[in-house]
Amino acid sequence: MRAQEEERLRIARELHDGIGQSLSALVFGLNTVSLAITQAPSEVPRLLDRLKISASETIRELQTIIYDLRPTLLDDLGLIQALKWYTRERLEARDVRVILEIPEHVPRLPPEIETALFRIAQEAITNICKHAEAIEARIRLALQPQWVELEIADNGIGFIWSEVQKGNGACRGWGLLGIQERVELLGGEMKIESAPGQGTRLWVRLPIGG
Repeated sequence: MRAQEEERLRIARELHDGIGQSLSALVFGLNTVSLAITQAPSEVPRLLDRLKISASETIRELQTIIYDLRPTLLDDLGLIQALKWYTRERLEARDVRVILEIPEHVPRLPPEIETALFRIAQEAITNICKHAEAIEARIRLALQPQWVELEIADNGIGFIWSEVQKGNGACRGWGLLGIQERVELLGGEMKIESAPGQGTRLWVRLPIGG
């Protein structure tokens, strides 16, 4: 429940700070165009071009939020393609070098396992983007008949895991405790290795039967 509420809070903030402000800017721009039609007609084409760019950026921002809520690639093509796409969109777009150790062909896993692994990777990648200040990240996926392993490591600034577990400071909102709860609900295991200046390694193993 706590993880769900934190996710709702994050989405609400993104909608308010991102989409809400972008739409307000579009309304302001339309009002400016309306005045320019009568007062400065020659400026209208330039103003409209700026509005088109702003509208396109708002659409992309909204698409990102929608994808975060439920990635269609995960439903259509499975975990591997969804992970590769998300990694490119989030890490490589920020000039973070990515090392992928992911099998090319992995059979479809139970839906709850695929969703859990993607959400875990999503949270870890978000942390790398927002907090780690890393220049390199490694993502490894390994599959066995009875279990699946996911490992995500970076060479960023690191943190003190015991402080996160206690809920001290801003670390409480990093989502790692939400990952831990998700893993425990599925009967899995989780390890986090991190220290200031030494990067972070997240390791998760989930049972899949077989």
